[in-house]
Amino acid sequence: MWAELRKDERLRAHYDHVSIPGINTFASIELGGIHVDRAALAAFEAVMAESVEEQYQALLAQVPKAIKRVHIDAGLKFSRGDFVREMKPEMVCCGKQAKRQ
Repeated sequence: MWAELRKDERLRAHYDHVSIPGINTFASIELGGIHVDRAALAAFEAVMAESVEEQYQALLAQVPKAIKRVHIDAGLKFSRGDFVREMKPEMVCCGKQAKRQ
């Protein structure tokens, strides 16, 4: 490794100014740990869960009703591979309707 660092000034600069300080920082965290504010983490988790649900509902609203009905009636989840395969022909790619396979 040292031979490579000696040959390339930019690589050596990266090693000296990025890699080594990063390793030292991670070593310090590993030895001393970090404080986790559990209340803030729980609040953030709730915000993220709400955001994910909103995005899921927004995406689900874009699903054609015929496809949605088949999956709802069968009690299937919309994350299943079959659902994705059924949606694929409905997706538009590059300004053109995707062909059914």
